[in-house]
Amino acid sequence: GYIGLEVSAVLRQLGIEVTVVDIAKRVLERVTSSHLSAWVRRLHEEHGVRFILETGVSEINGEEQAESVVCTNGQILDCDVVFIGVGVTPNIELARKAGLKVDKGIMINESCQTSEGDIYAAGDCTQFYNSFYDKVINLESVQNANDQARCAAGNIAGGSQIYESLPWFWSDQYDAKIQMVGLSHEATEIIVRGNPEASNKIGLVLFYLKNSRVIAADCINRPKEFVAAKQLIQGRMQLKKSTLEDESIDPMTFKDLTVSS
Repeated sequence: GYIGLEVSAVLRQLGIEVTVVDIAKRVLERVTSSHLSAWVRRLHEEHGVRFILETGVSEINGEEQAESVVCTNGQILDCDVVFIGVGVTPNIELARKAGLKVDKGIMINESCQTSEGDIYAAGDCTQFYNSFYDKVINLESVQNANDQARCAAGNIAGGSQIYESLPWFWSDQYDAKIQMVGLSHEATEIIVRGNPEASNKIGLVLFYLKNSRVIAADCINRPKEFVAAKQLIQGRMQLKKSTLEDESIDPMTFKDLTVSS
């Protein structure tokens, strides 16, 4: 995941040898497409990171500190430090005991209210309807937690705020700033802008489309495309695929080049 890769980047920049062990078939498998996975893996390998994929960890050996890791394929890796990123399960037990409506998270409405009007919730533990994707989602994101908290606090203080935010995320790895906007899981087509084979500062963009409409984007060192993608998704706009691919077109003019559905 992103946290493991960010840790790896920091350690490599300190000159520390790094091996990433992952049960997935590719890095970032749960959160992005194979295009970005390949780009990010190549970036890390160019900085000396070693990957062992489709393999788990069965044992960590050591007395005072970790000394070795035993992989499920039998391989033993000598080490000084082990970083473990295994994800989280939303803590909804208190909400369940209080009789609130829960599913994979604490159910909230557009005002961040739970099923009990005097109780509010915000952050990774919540589950809510997202109008941009017309479905109920959980969103593990710092930005989402901050925005929901502000909405909940304002409403607790007597306001009438509505939470409707487009999901976006970011990750800094070496000299690559990766900015993601939207949810790409339901995309039926991917448009590549830039050269996915080059791990350089020029970067690239992956536009994710569904029914010819941009629903998400992964942007590497492309702040203009990130801003433009936000506008396209929020406005539920459509662009010609050739426009999205054409590097000669300023992305800040995308909103003026939309086509009718």
